[in-house]
Amino acid sequence: MNSRWKEEWRRLFLRRLPEPRPECPDILTLYHSATGKLSLSEQRELEQHMEICLHCTEMELEIRKLIYFEASGKPYRVDERTGRLIRIPVWAVWFQSLRELSIRTLLQRAADPRNLRLVAASVLAVLLLFMLWVQARPVLARSPEVLALAREVPMVKWILPASARQYLEAMLLWDTLDQIPTDQQEQWERLARRVEGHLIRATELDPGYAEAYFWLGELYATFYYRDPEALGAGRFLDMARDAYSRVLQLNPSHIKAHFGLADIYSTLGQFDRELEEYDAILRLDPLDVDARWARGWVFLEQKEFDRAMEDFQVVLRQDPRDWETLWAIGLSQIFAGKFDLAEDTAQKLERLNPGRAELLRQILKVFRTRSGR
Repeated sequence: MNSRWKEEWRRLFLRRLPEPRPECPDILTLYHSATGKLSLSEQRELEQHMEICLHCTEMELEIRKLIYFEASGKPYRVDERTGRLIRIPVWAVWFQSLRELSIRTLLQRAADPRNLRLVAASVLAVLLLFMLWVQARPVLARSPEVLALAREVPMVKWILPASARQYLEAMLLWDTLDQIPTDQQEQWERLARRVEGHLIRATELDPGYAEAYFWLGELYATFYYRDPEALGAGRFLDMARDAYSRVLQLNPSHIKAHFGLADIYSTLGQFDRELEEYDAILRLDPLDVDARWARGWVFLEQKEFDRAMEDFQVVLRQDPRDWETLWAIGLSQIFAGKFDLAEDTAQKLERLNPGRAELLRQILKVFRTRSGR
C-alpha cells in the first residue's frame, strides 16, 4: 500500500480523535460507563452529553475496544497519528517473530554439530510430509467427509484441487436449484446450466472424478423428468445414462449410480437391464430394502410372482408394520392364484390400514370369481 492510499485510509477510517470540550467528564467516568459501573442517573446524564459531544462518544468506543482486546487476548497497538486502537493481525505478529530470527542466526544454529542431526531430521520430515500431501490431495478431494466439511467451512476448499472447488461450487448452486418452483422453468434452466458448467469443468480437470459424473447424471435426469414431453427431452436420458455409466467405470460399488441407471432403464422400458442394476446393488448390499422393494415391483410387472413375493417378504422382515409391503405381497399372492394366502395377508393388513385391506379383498373377490374358486 503506497503512501497516498495510506493517507486516504487514515482520513476515512482512522481520523484523529476530536478534541475534548471543557464540560467533558474525565476518562475514569467514561471507563465506568463502558464497564457498566455508573448509576442509572449518571449513565443517563452521560448519554445526554454524548449526544452532542463527539469526543466522549468516540473515546468511550476506544475504551470498549481496549476492554475487548485485553479480555480476548488479541494483539493491538495505538496508532501514533490518530491515538486510536488498532488490532494487529495474527500474521503480522508471526512475521515480526520470524524477522527477529535472522538468516544468519538460523545458519549459525544449523552449523552447530549438536543441531545437524535435528536439522537433517526436520528437513526429511518436511519432504516426507510434502510427498504425502501430494499423494493424498486427490484422494482427499474425492472424500465425501472432506467435501462435506468444505461446504460447512469455506476455508477448507482452498486447500483442495481446482476440480474439487468446481464441484463444491456446483453443489452450492444445486442447493438453490432445489428451491426453484416447477413453474419457473426458465430460471431453473439458467441456474442448471451453471451447475452443468462447474461439473463439466471438474471432470475436465480430473477425469477420474466419479462424484462429478454422478451429479451430471442426476442433473440430466432432472432435465428430462421436469418436462419429459419437451422437444428433444429424450437426449437428456441418454446423457444421464452415459454419466452414470462413467461413474460405474470409475467406481463399480457406487450404489446411487446403480439406482440412477435403474430409473433410466425403467423409463425406457428396458426391464431386464433395470433388474441387472438391482442385482448389482444387492450384491454390494444384500440388506438394501430399497433395491429389494423396487426389484419386487419389476418382478410383479413381469408376472414373476414368486420372485416378487420373495423380495417383498425380505422387506417385510425389516419392518413388519409396513402396510405398503403387505399390500404388495397380497397383490402378488392374488396374481399367483394363492387366494387363501392373500386372505391371510388381508387380515394382517386390516390392523395396519383397513381401507387398503378392504380394497385388497375386493380385488381378491374379482379374481376368485373369474377363476371359479
